[in-house]
Amino acid sequence: MEKKNEIKNKNFGFTFEYSTYAYIFIFVGLVNFWFYIYLAIGLVILGLITFLIRTGIQVKLSEQKIRTYNELFGFKIGDWSDLTQVEQIELNYTSNAKAEKKHGEVEDFDNEDFEIVLRLKNDSLLELVNFGDYKLAKENFTWLIDTLKLPSKNIVEEIMEKAFERRKLRGR
Repeated sequence: MEKKNEIKNKNFGFTFEYSTYAYIFIFVGLVNFWFYIYLAIGLVILGLITFLIRTGIQVKLSEQKIRTYNELFGFKIGDWSDLTQVEQIELNYTSNAKAEKKHGEVEDFDNEDFEIVLRLKNDSLLELVNFGDYKLAKENFTWLIDTLKLPSKNIVEEIMEKAFERRKLRGR
């Protein structure tokens, strides 16, 4: 009996990664409505369809392959990567905190990214996906650990532990 090619799928749902393009298509379509009606209708429809793109991760366990994909109407597009070269899964954190003074007031802009990456044996990184929310990143990070059964490193927890230790030393 032939073993079925098992594919594990984690769908993140609708992405707004392409929403800027969608707004541009809709805007240009509406502006051109009076001049080129068929082009305008096509652009508006294309803009609306762009909002339907979903993202996710697929893992082929039998072939040791992984990919992030964009899905539209059931068709998944994305390149497969080899899992045999992966050493560990990492959840990384970056913060682009900025403060700007506008009209006499200071505004803080904090852009946090939580990135799931695969560290390869040659010490290079393969970026899988970015999240703006830690809970969502942690949930998908845990799913990948359970699915791939690889060692993991959560940078966010390490940062939180160090901050907690500094607070204890200061007596807070």
